Amino acid sequence: MNALDLACLGHTLVHGASFLALDPCLPNKAALSVHLDASRRRMDFWSRRFQSIGRAPAWRLSPAIVQEMLVSEILVRVNAAIARIGLPASSPLFEHLHSGHAMLRHQIQQLLRDNHLWLNQFDMTAERCCRWTDLLLGQLLPLADVRDLGFDPSRVSDYASDGVLDPLAASLMRDSMLQSLQGSENLETGCESLNEQIACSTVSCLPAQMVFASEELEQLWQHPIQVSMTAADRSPHYHHRQN
Repeated sequence: MNALDLACLGHTLVHGASFLALDPCLPNKAALSVHLDASRRRMDFWSRRFQSIGRAPAWRLSPAIVQEMLVSEILVRVNAAIARIGLPASSPLFEHLHSGHAMLRHQIQQLLRDNHLWLNQFDMTAERCCRWTDLLLGQLLPLADVRDLGFDPSRVSDYASDGVLDPLAASLMRDSMLQSLQGSENLETGCESLNEQIACSTVSCLPAQMVFASEELEQLWQHPIQVSMTAADRSPHYHHRQN
């Protein structure tokens, strides 16, 4: 799974977030453990990949890894927002990961700049990721104040939506995002399996009614590495509501 897949997941979560506001979920400890472990391992991988810059003449920059780090932050920030809306007990963990990812991205970006390896294409991708993140977060403002999770809180406010987008508008937004973020996503980075674990564990934290309302989410939930649905979804209260 590549970073564009994660960005698409972020888009799907945003447009299904109304389910979360109806009934906040209890924490799924197994899913959170997988998510935290995979996220930390991915950040460690990125950190090790770039720490030798300036010391090893044979070091060769991999644009795909930089693109992955930039684009995947869309889901990291959306996850923090989604948790604030409907996963309150899990929110501190997702906000911790958001802060850690942002700090690491800033450090690597500065390191590349200092060594004259920050390419123009990275600037373009970074700016687009910032704007798409703020646009997606703006769609969530009717549900919670998530402006602080954006790159530009005032821009998040500018993108605020009065209500849920219709399916056509949401689809057009997704297609536009994918087109604007196309880059080196077809090149392997070494984090594909970690990206998959992050995606599947994210979905495993969601309420069943949200998962089964989306084919994309349901496929991730049914993936062999998924870690079990939320305890709240297996509760008598949930089944009573369904009946």
